[in-house]
Amino acid sequence: MYQDHVRSTFPHVWSRDSLFRSHEFEWKLTQEERETLKFVLAPTDTGRQFHTVVLQGSRGIGKTALLRKLMLAWSDGSIYQDRFSYVFYLCCREVRQLASTSLASLISRDWPHHSTPLADVVSQPERLLFLVDNVEEMSGDMAGPPSDLCSHWLEPRPGKVLLRSLLAKSLLPAAFLLLAVTPQCRGELLSGLQDPSVKTVLGFSRNSKKLYFGSLFSNKRRALEAFQLVNRNDRLFSMCQNPILCWLVGTSMKQDMDRGRDVALTCQSVTSTFISFIFNAFTPNGAAYPTQQSQEQLKNLCSLAAEGTWTHIQFFNQEVLGRNGIGDTAIPTLLDTKVLRCRAPENLYGFPHKALLQFCTALFYLLQHPSAHPNPAVQCTRTLLLTVLNRNRSSILLGLFLFGLLNERERQKLDAFFGSNLSRQRKEELEQLLQNISGCADFHPQVDFLVLFYCLSEIQDDVFAGQVMACFQELNLTFLSSSDLGMAASYLKHCYNLRKLCFSIQALFRGEDPRTYRTRQNFLYWSQICSVLASSEHLQELQVVDSSFTEPTLVIFCHQLRQPGCRLQKLMMNKVTMTCEKLAFFEVFTHNPGLKYLRLNRMALSWDDMKLLREALNHPMCGVEGLLLTSCHLSEAAWELLAQVLISNCRLLYLDVSINILGDAGLKQFCDALRHPSCRLRSLRVFECLITAAGCGDLAQALVSSQDLRCLQIGSNAIGDAGVKLLCEALVQPSCHLETLGLQICGLSSACCEDLAYALTGSRTLQDLDLSCNALDHNGLAVLLAAVSHPGCALKVLRLKHMELGEETQALLTAVQERNPYLRVISQ
Repeated sequence: MYQDHVRSTFPHVWSRDSLFRSHEFEWKLTQEERETLKFVLAPTDTGRQFHTVVLQGSRGIGKTALLRKLMLAWSDGSIYQDRFSYVFYLCCREVRQLASTSLASLISRDWPHHSTPLADVVSQPERLLFLVDNVEEMSGDMAGPPSDLCSHWLEPRPGKVLLRSLLAKSLLPAAFLLLAVTPQCRGELLSGLQDPSVKTVLGFSRNSKKLYFGSLFSNKRRALEAFQLVNRNDRLFSMCQNPILCWLVGTSMKQDMDRGRDVALTCQSVTSTFISFIFNAFTPNGAAYPTQQSQEQLKNLCSLAAEGTWTHIQFFNQEVLGRNGIGDTAIPTLLDTKVLRCRAPENLYGFPHKALLQFCTALFYLLQHPSAHPNPAVQCTRTLLLTVLNRNRSSILLGLFLFGLLNERERQKLDAFFGSNLSRQRKEELEQLLQNISGCADFHPQVDFLVLFYCLSEIQDDVFAGQVMACFQELNLTFLSSSDLGMAASYLKHCYNLRKLCFSIQALFRGEDPRTYRTRQNFLYWSQICSVLASSEHLQELQVVDSSFTEPTLVIFCHQLRQPGCRLQKLMMNKVTMTCEKLAFFEVFTHNPGLKYLRLNRMALSWDDMKLLREALNHPMCGVEGLLLTSCHLSEAAWELLAQVLISNCRLLYLDVSINILGDAGLKQFCDALRHPSCRLRSLRVFECLITAAGCGDLAQALVSSQDLRCLQIGSNAIGDAGVKLLCEALVQPSCHLETLGLQICGLSSACCEDLAYALTGSRTLQDLDLSCNALDHNGLAVLLAAVSHPGCALKVLRLKHMELGEETQALLTAVQERNPYLRVISQ
C-alpha cells in the first residue's frame, strides 16, 4: 500500500519545483545510477557494513534527484526490494522548521491512510532506510549535549532535535541512513555522525548528458546535433555535468532551434548560451524584440541577482523582490520562464542555479550603476573585479560572464535587446580598471591570473587581451587541470612586459599515458608555456613551487632555459620533485651564463645530485653567483662537495644552506674553504644548522683569514655566550671585514654584552647587528647602547625584539638615537 502511494503521489508533489520538463528522465534511474546505488549501501570487500552513508556534492549536482529516483525505484520493486521494507524521504529544510513532532508523526504524514502500522514499521529497524536531503541546513544544529537527544520514536521534540537524534543514531540505531550534503558542511556534519561512509556525487556522465539531450528534444536528429555541438566545447560540456546547467544549456539550444537560429553560435561560449536562455525567456514567442515591460523585468531581475551576490543570499522573500522592482504581478511570469523558482513552504524565491544568478549579476554591471542600487551592500565594479580574480576561484563564472558580455557579437545582441550602446563604454572602463589595479602592490598576491586568462578567453579579443596583459610585470599561476595549461599556453604570449613568473604544475603529468590524446595535448601546452622562458625579452625571475616534474616535462622545461633567448637571472625551485635523472636540470647552468641566482628550497638532493651540482657550478660557462640549498636534507658528504666549490668557483659570492644538518663538522669544512686564497664568498647564511659554540672557533679563524666575507647569518643556532665570545675576538681583528652579523635566536644572555660591546667599539667594519629573540635584560642592553655611542663604533643598524624593551630601556634607547642620528634601532 505504501509503495503504491509513493509511486502514484510523490512524482506529482516533487514536480512542482521541477525544471527539467522531462519527467521520464527525471524519475527513472539510469543504468549507471543503478550500478552506483548497488554498491553505496553494500558491505565492503572486508565485510564491513556502514549504516550511515553521506552523499556529498555541490549544489545542483543531482543529489536530491538521485534520492527521489531511488525512492521511486524502490517503490516499483526495481531496487533494494529484498533489502528494505520501508524507505522514507525527509527534507531537513522542512523538518527543522517544525516546532514539535515525533518520528512516528513524520512517518505517518506520508502514509496513504490515517491508520499507520507504526509498530510493524519499526519492528525491524534494520530494514528501514531514511533518505535525508539538504543536510547542510543542519549547520549549527549538530552541536549540543547528548541529553538533548530523544531515543523513542513516539517522543515529540523540535524538528531539528529530532533530525539530530536520527543522524546521531539515538533514534533507531539499527536503521540505515543515506544523507545528501554539500561539501562545505561535510566537516561539521561528520563530527556528529557515527562511523559514516562518504561518497561523492559527480553529476551527469557523458552518457547521461547524451541521454538527457535525447529526452529533451522530440526530434532525435536535433538532439544529436545539439549534443555534438556541446561536446566540442570543453567548458560547456563540463558545465553539463550539473543536471540543472545541462537543462539550461539544452533548453537554450532547443529554443534557438525552434526560432530558426544558428545553434552553433548559441554554444560558441558559456556567455552566449546564457544570453540565449535569458533573451528567449524575456522575448515573447514570435517577436523579434522584447517589450519595454520585459526589458524592465530583466533589469529588475539583474538588480536582485546583484544583491544576492553581495549578501550571499540565494533565496529571497517578497520584500527583497519588491525592493528590486519585482512586484507580486511579475512573480508568476518569472516562475513560468524558469528564471526564478519557488521554495516551499517558506514561499521564498531564488535562481535555479548560482550560475544564472552570477550571469544576471554581470549583466547588472553593464546595464546599471552599482551606486544606484537600493542595497548599499552592492559594491562598485572595481571591487567586483577584485572578487572575481581572487585565488579561490569561487566567482570564476561571474568573471566569465563579466568579460563575455563584452564580446563583440554579444555586445551587439545586448545593444539590440536594450536599444542602447552601453557595452562599448563598459569595455573601456574594464580595461582602465585592470590597468589601474595592476600597479597595486596588494593586488598580485591575491589574484589568480589563470582566472583572468579564462575571462579573457571568453571575450575572444586578442587585441584587448594584449592591452590588458601588457599591464602586468608579475604573474603567479597554479595549474590544476589540462584546461589551465591550455589557458596559460594561449595567453602567456600576450604578457609582453613580464619580468617575474611563478608557477606550480603539481602532479598534472604524473602517471599519464603518453600515447593518449589528452597527454599529448598537455605536452603541447607545456611546450608553449615553457617557450615564454626563451621568448620573453624582459623575464628575469622564475619561481617554480610545489611542483612535480616527470622526465618529459623536465626535458621540455630545461630545453627552453638553455636557449640563447633566455634572459633569466634568478631561478627559484621550492618544494619541487623530479621523478627522473636531474642531469638535464643541472646542465642548464653550463649553457646559460646569464643565470646568476639559484635557489633550491625543500628539495631532497642525493649524493649524485650534489655531484651534478658541483660539476655544473665548476663549469667555466656557469655564471651562478648566489646559491641556496635550504631545507634540502643534505648529507654529511654534501658539505665536502660544496666546500670544493667554494675553493674552485671564484664567481660564487652568496651561499645559504640554512635548515640543514650542517653541524660543527660540516661548518669546519666550510671554514677551511673560506680561508683558502681563491675563495671569494661574500655572504654565508647557516641559519638553524645545529651549530654549537665549538664550531665558532673555526668560524672565528675564517673571519680573520677571509678577505671577502662581509655577511654572516648564524641565527637559530645554540652557540650561546661562549660562541659569541669567540666571534667577537675575531671581529676586532684588522683583517676581519665583516659588515653584517645575524645572531638572532642564539640562546644569548646579558653575560655576552661586554664581549659584544668590545667588538662594536673595536670593529671598523661591522654596520648591521641582529640580536633579536635573545634574553637580554636592561643592564646588558645598557652596556651595548653605551658601546654604540662610542666614537669608534661603525654600527648603523641594531635589531632587537620589541618585547625586550621596557620603559627604562626605551628611554635609554631614545636618548642614544638622539645623540646618534645615523643609528637605526629596529624593534622586530
